[in-house]
Amino acid sequence: MFTLRSASLNCNRLTVCNRFCQTNYGGINPIQMTFRAPSIDTPLDPDAKPILIMHGLLGSKNNWNSLAKAIQSKTKKKVFVVDARNHGDSPHTDEFSYAHLAADVELFLRNENIDEAHVLGHSMGGRAMMYLALNKPDLVSSLIVVDISPVGISPTMKHMSGLFDAMKSVDLKTLSAQPLHQVRKEVDKALATAVDTRGSCWHQVPVP
Repeated sequence: MFTLRSASLNCNRLTVCNRFCQTNYGGINPIQMTFRAPSIDTPLDPDAKPILIMHGLLGSKNNWNSLAKAIQSKTKKKVFVVDARNHGDSPHTDEFSYAHLAADVELFLRNENIDEAHVLGHSMGGRAMMYLALNKPDLVSSLIVVDISPVGISPTMKHMSGLFDAMKSVDLKTLSAQPLHQVRKEVDKALATAVDTRGSCWHQVPVP
């Protein structure tokens, strides 16, 4: 995990510039993400910038329920946790990229009248928040990235297309009358065809 102050977000000095820096979002139509804000009794600092959290690939805002409450209680800052597009309760679209995710975050901040926030992203969400910070630094008070680097692709990610194909092969209509444990068993069986290595790191993948 590392943090970047917005004052240091100078694209000309970052090696990831070619991948993430753009002057605009190229006509992207952002979507309105669903979100959750923890409700706890701890008084909040009215002058503190809020914290916005985005989950990782295949995750949802539910992955952060406990941590969001703990972070809000500890920091006295208002916390928002969003569902990225094509995840959780947010709209599903054919368009999907870090630029789209960053544009969605910007729209969320505008709609909530938040002029600046601490942004935290896990895995895919971390890359999305990097993109936002590099292109819209005025919106970012600080950047917190969890479990992903600015460059390179995890070996796990390279196998994701095969897993998606395996999931698409499952006939959910046929299984709809089956109990949940049986559905999970059939899905696991389908996914097993796309996994050719020992499951040494799959426990780290967030499950919705």
